[in-house]
Amino acid sequence: MSGTDYECGAAVRSIAIHSCITGKRGNHINQLRELRIGQGFTQTQLADRLEISLRTYQRIEYGDQKPNVNVVIRLQKLFRKNIDEIIYGDLEPKRNEKQRTV
Repeated sequence: MSGTDYECGAAVRSIAIHSCITGKRGNHINQLRELRIGQGFTQTQLADRLEISLRTYQRIEYGDQKPNVNVVIRLQKLFRKNIDEIIYGDLEPKRNEKQRTV
């Protein structure tokens, strides 16, 4: 699979995942904030790396705006995480938690 195929597949997948984001405050913002802080970025620095305005980044982090596909792909490359991890956080603890509650 070429890099272009991967990017196209990631874009299609991110659209599907993107449609699952509710946009309610608190859903995916904590994960993005944690990733940003964990990498030592300020909001301004990360906005610059994503090639978006600071205000747009803040809206995304606060959950007031959904990221577009290009931003999701840039986040994926920057943080070296899959799209699910970026949007939903670490999935393994959630799976383990589900098993314990059943």
